[in-house]
Amino acid sequence: MRFSSLTTFVVGIDPGTSTGFAILSRPKNLALLDSGTSNFFDIQSRLGRFFPDKSEVRIFVEVSPGIHISRKPLVRMPNETDKQFADREKREEQTRDKMLINTGGVQKEARLLCEALTRMGFEVETVVPIRGAKWTQTEFERYTGSCKRTNEHERDAVRLVMNYANKRELEDELFAKI
Repeated sequence: MRFSSLTTFVVGIDPGTSTGFAILSRPKNLALLDSGTSNFFDIQSRLGRFFPDKSEVRIFVEVSPGIHISRKPLVRMPNETDKQFADREKREEQTRDKMLINTGGVQKEARLLCEALTRMGFEVETVVPIRGAKWTQTEFERYTGSCKRTNEHERDAVRLVMNYANKRELEDELFAKI
């Protein structure tokens, strides 16, 4: 999806229990204007107030494609009793179940958020999470030039929007040459 010539702002959203967001200005080499964490409803209100003209903003929402958890058989440890083995097996199953439930909930929230923002008139694009290590505070400061204290959710949103906005900029340049 290419940028409209009217698109002057890009927003990255990392949905979850604590939804991270980042707002960047496109004409100024992706200058960070704002970032933070919010909840499902407040992020919609905030974006609606911040952008009365919906045509000037493009929103990237991270939607995880899901996870695959292999069911490797547990290996009994030396000197482990039957009860210890059973307890460890139960803990692993509970951990796996919790991961699946959390991932499903975040996926659903991301899709609902996309639908709500689209109905508000925003141009929304779902994107997959970026591979690689998450940014530290030091890396955030280096890439954005901002000294603002951030949490992991904010940094994920900034990293997401910078990555995808830069990719779309390159695509626009290639299309312009064709």
